[in-house]
Amino acid sequence: GAIDEDSYRRAEEILTTFSKDKIIKVRNMRTAETVTLLKIIYQDVKKALANEISELCEKMRIDFMEVMHSANAQLKSQIPPPGIVEEHYSKDPYLLISEAESLRVKLRVVSASRKVNETVYKRVLKLLRDAIRSCGKTASRARVLILGLSSIPNLKNIEGSPVRQLISTLQRKGMSIRVYDPLFSYKELLEMGYETERSLLQAARDTDCIIIAVGHDRFKRLSLKRLKMVMRKPAAIVDLDHVLNYKEAEREGFIYRGLGRGVWSR
Repeated sequence: GAIDEDSYRRAEEILTTFSKDKIIKVRNMRTAETVTLLKIIYQDVKKALANEISELCEKMRIDFMEVMHSANAQLKSQIPPPGIVEEHYSKDPYLLISEAESLRVKLRVVSASRKVNETVYKRVLKLLRDAIRSCGKTASRARVLILGLSSIPNLKNIEGSPVRQLISTLQRKGMSIRVYDPLFSYKELLEMGYETERSLLQAARDTDCIIIAVGHDRFKRLSLKRLKMVMRKPAAIVDLDHVLNYKEAEREGFIYRGLGRGVWSR
């Protein structure tokens, strides 16, 4: 931040050496902080809308992804896919909510969006239980493989990853969890405290369900035939990042579930 015109010019010179983004001058530091929070909250609100409508799509037996792509073809502000939210998106809105409450202002939309996004973990658990029960198995005894640990697809970065909370939630429910992420080494995953294996097929062996938690490009090329051979049958896939073609997954004999994708047939 800058405290006067001279410090502003110096800060601008430094920032423009490594950033191509436009430098925007605002009145004071408090305004700048609110701008940053607003950008984060805007994304959180859009995600909440996607998560809420995607839950409706599951009940209506339609595919939210088809709805989203069709709507985005006509919208300037793009609707995001549904999903669990990165940790900084879940924390920062409460800073503004707290500030507003101290000034006796209720941020109803911001608060409601947070509540919607925080319930996604429960939705994932519900989808997982439904998938495992459809396999004729008990969810609390299931062996589950989590694919992806990064906070962002195709980027090796654990900071802010919501997958860690998902893993903790499933473990508290008694499920046996393995983790595989091709961007992290076998040793790195072990040091984080996760059960893992050196290859995807080894990690999938004798599991009941795969959860695709992060949409790495490598996961778009999964060999469902090979996975099916090493998993305990019947097997399930829960796709949280909309990676797979659900028809192909069902054709290979998997029970398929996906956030907002109410088009599964088994």
